[in-house]
Amino acid sequence: MKFRGTSARLLSNGINFYSRFTFLAISFFYLISCSATEPWVNTDYEDWQEKHLAESAEVVYSFFMIGDTGDPALDRPDPVFELLKAAIAMKSSDRSVVFLGDNIYDDGFVPEPTDERLRSERILEANLDILSDPDVPGFFVPGNHDWWSSFNGMLAQEEFINEYPQNEGHIHFTPKAGCPGPEVWELHESVTLITLDSEWFIMADGEDYSEKAGCPNPTREEALQVLRDASEEHKDNILILATHHPFYSRGEHGGKYTWKQHIFPFTDLHPALWVPLPVVGSLYPFVRNRGVGDQDFSARANKNFRFDVLEQFSDHPLFISAAGHDHNLQYFNIDGMHQIVSGAGSKLGYAVKGGDAGFLLEDYGFAKMELYDNGEIWIEFWTTQAPLNDNPVFRYPIDHLQKLQEGDSL
Repeated sequence: MKFRGTSARLLSNGINFYSRFTFLAISFFYLISCSATEPWVNTDYEDWQEKHLAESAEVVYSFFMIGDTGDPALDRPDPVFELLKAAIAMKSSDRSVVFLGDNIYDDGFVPEPTDERLRSERILEANLDILSDPDVPGFFVPGNHDWWSSFNGMLAQEEFINEYPQNEGHIHFTPKAGCPGPEVWELHESVTLITLDSEWFIMADGEDYSEKAGCPNPTREEALQVLRDASEEHKDNILILATHHPFYSRGEHGGKYTWKQHIFPFTDLHPALWVPLPVVGSLYPFVRNRGVGDQDFSARANKNFRFDVLEQFSDHPLFISAAGHDHNLQYFNIDGMHQIVSGAGSKLGYAVKGGDAGFLLEDYGFAKMELYDNGEIWIEFWTTQAPLNDNPVFRYPIDHLQKLQEGDSL
């Protein structure tokens, strides 16, 4: 009987171990299936490969969007940066690039002359090298990590960019350090860029920094009024708002989580920490969705930013929001507002399939908008996952400029 009891316990333990292993294995494969590690396209856009430009159409303006570029490879050519430079060089049309914040990881641009300051400079130099052609304007928008080096770090980053030897007046840190913006840039006769410091809107003491910086629109109300005026003034243009924080996202900041966060929560701290904590690990996404961190959609300050800013563009016929923050590539069309998340410049984060997203991809890369001489407007996504000749991995026509300017007559 003792032998049988021991055997039963061993059998029971084996079954328990097998059950737990099976549960973790199934969960792991479900994790892979719900995160867009390959290009994911909503059924509404599955005909994207059948969409074609008119043969005679030529591009007249290209606008590149890349965010979270603050941790590039410094010991070799960075693959994302090399792909971006190659894509820029392929076009002979007018073009420009916006860097969507978190330009220096982890703690922003160090103002003091230390080894960390030298690292900050090397990171920015790698970014600035993309803009070596003075005919390609560049715009650097601050993100929350850029603010981690304090107001002095923001000033130092702005100064370094402005005084960079290869900057012939075509590279801009915008908005002015410590200011909310908005700053309006006429990129093309039909394309207007507005830059905004979204972290300023989310942080509690933004107006204190505005006073130090001598900003033209030092209060939230004044900045929102300028946004509203710009939206009305440029109602016949493609209007691109560049911020660090997005308005829509299927990533972690948007409150979406995979089984990886529920079972292996420590991997968010370090990718090698595959310590299984089922049930207990689920507390992590639960707590984050209660609004404990201002960087997440669930936080009140983040909600207020998104509502207040979007409200100013509610009547604009062709509004594109370009942002980073979540480290992936995403596209949404929500009631005619086009949201591009392009935060995969140097870090990766998951994007959960489904919802209102049209396209999702967890891979390094960037987004692009192209305007053609026949009035068509296309959105593209490029990734290092594919060879240069196989890019973009997704492109879609989002509207027609003449339709925008003439109402619905086309």
